[in-house]
Amino acid sequence: MTTIIEERQKNRWLMLQKIYEITGGRSERCSINMYVVGEKLGWDREKTEATYDYLRGEGLLKMMNFGGNMVLTHQGVREVEEAAANPEKPTLHFPANVMNIYGDHIGGDKVMGDKIGTQINNHTEIAQTSQDIKDLLNRLSDEYPDDSSRVLAAKAIDNVDRNPDLKSRIIKGLKAGSLAALEKAIDHPVATFFVEGAKGLVGN
Repeated sequence: MTTIIEERQKNRWLMLQKIYEITGGRSERCSINMYVVGEKLGWDREKTEATYDYLRGEGLLKMMNFGGNMVLTHQGVREVEEAAANPEKPTLHFPANVMNIYGDHIGGDKVMGDKIGTQINNHTEIAQTSQDIKDLLNRLSDEYPDDSSRVLAAKAIDNVDRNPDLKSRIIKGLKAGSLAALEKAIDHPVATFFVEGAKGLVGN
């Protein structure tokens, strides 16, 4: 039977690992909203906030503003990578074989990750499209640093819709491979929300 402590430890690992996955393991650079992470994990706000508070208190995450935006710290990156590189050894905050205990998403998704990587490498349209989108998202993130990921994605979609040339290239990229491949290639915290909104572009 899972104890309350075990459940909390599981939640802490899942959040840390998910943030590592979303940000590509880049510390202090890519911010992500904790409520977005919570949504991806299927959590309510209370569970999300409690888990975040612990990880921040341990120095694994760093708060960027009071809206819930945060970044992975260097120590947070080390926790995840040490657990992946030496699964038989405990890290400072988690037990040995934590990925097997709480779900090895990093290793468990390897087959799907390899498939997505092949799509990215084999389609120049995806590579070019992802770079166009990433440049756009970076620009909007700089111009509107306080906007949520969903708002930034909406602004990006609006920009694309008003640029026929860019819209044509993005539609071609969307049709060239899976949405998952495009999202991975974009490599930006807002990518998930952009791709979700961009589905409508193909039908227009």
